[in-house]
Amino acid sequence: PPPSPPPSPAAADPFPSPAQPALRRSDSMAVREALLLTEWLNGSASQLSYHGLVQLHASLAEAELAVFFRNNHFATITKHGGELYLLATDVGFAREPLVVWERLNQIDGDSTLCTSEFERVEESLTTTATEEAAAAAIAADIAEAEAREAAGLGPAQDEASDMALAIQLQREEEE
Repeated sequence: PPPSPPPSPAAADPFPSPAQPALRRSDSMAVREALLLTEWLNGSASQLSYHGLVQLHASLAEAELAVFFRNNHFATITKHGGELYLLATDVGFAREPLVVWERLNQIDGDSTLCTSEFERVEESLTTTATEEAAAAAIAADIAEAEAREAAGLGPAQDEASDMALAIQLQREEEE
C-alpha cells in the first residue's frame, strides 16, 4: 500500500500534546526577555548607566588616569576634585584652544567643557562663539555700508567691496 500523506493543518489535533504548551511558554519567555533587553538597550544607548557612573566615581582614585570606552571610542578619564573628566579629543574641539576636559557627570552626553585647570569654559569664550559674533558684526557692517550707499552718503561701494572680499577670504580660511 502507498504511504499515507501527512495530515493537513486543518486536521491537526485540537488537543495539543503536553510538549506543545511548554513550547508556547518558552516562546512567551523569549518574547518577554527580548522586550526587557530592548528596554534596557534603549535606556542605556549611551553605553553608560547611572549605576556605571556611580561605580566609576567609586573605583577611580583622585588624579588617577584610566582608559574609558564609551560610544565606540576610547578616552582618557581622570578624577579631579571628586569629579570625573574625559580628555576632550573630539575633532570638534580642535579649534577650541581653551577646551581640554569634559566633565562627566551625566549619562546623556550633555557635558560641561573645562580648561586644563578643570575650570568651566564659558560658552561665550569658545572659538565658535567668537567666530559667530565676528560674522554677525561683519554682516552688520555690510548692512550699514549698503544702507549708506543707498542713501548716497559716501564711497560705500569701495567699503562694501572690501568687506565682501574680507568675508570671502574668511570663509576660504575656515574651509
